[in-house]
Amino acid sequence: MPIKNHFPTAQLLNIHEQYFMIDCGEGAQMQLKRYGFSMLKINHIFISHIHGDHTFGLFGLISTMSMLGRSVDLHIYAPALLEEILHSHLHYFGKHITHKIVFHAVNTDDSTLIFENNAITVHAIPLKHRVPAAGFLFREKKTPPNENKKKIIKKKKKKNNIILF
Repeated sequence: MPIKNHFPTAQLLNIHEQYFMIDCGEGAQMQLKRYGFSMLKINHIFISHIHGDHTFGLFGLISTMSMLGRSVDLHIYAPALLEEILHSHLHYFGKHITHKIVFHAVNTDDSTLIFENNAITVHAIPLKHRVPAAGFLFREKKTPPNENKKKIIKKKKKKNNIILF
C-alpha cells in the first residue's frame, strides 16, 4: 500500500555505466526522475516475484520509455507468469510501444546463469516465498590490469630498478 515518503521496491544498479533495475514497484519512475537517472539507460530489468509491490511500476515505465523515443530492446527477466501478464497489458495498453520487449523466464527452482556480458554475470537464485521467487546475484568479472609497458620501463629506469605502481 502506498505510504507517504515510502516507495515499493526498485533498485538501480550501475556497473561501469550499464544500468540494471531490480524490481520495479509503483513510483519507480518518480524516484528515477528525483535522483536524475535516465530511464532510457536501463536495458535490463530483473523482477524477483509476481507481487504488486515488485511489479506495478513496470507497465508505466515501459510506456514512458516509449514516449521518450526508446528504440533499443528492453530485456525483462522474471518468473514465467509475468510474461502472460505483460502480454495482456501490452495487448490493451501497448499499441504505441516503440521498442522490442524481450522476456526471459527465470528458473525459480535452481540457480541459473541468466545474463552475461563482458563485465558481469547474473545468476537467478531460488528464494522461499509464497509465490515462485528468485534473487539475483551480480558478479563483476575480473579485468586484466591496465598496464602501460613503456611507462613501467621508464619508471623502472628512473627509480634504480624499483617499480612503482
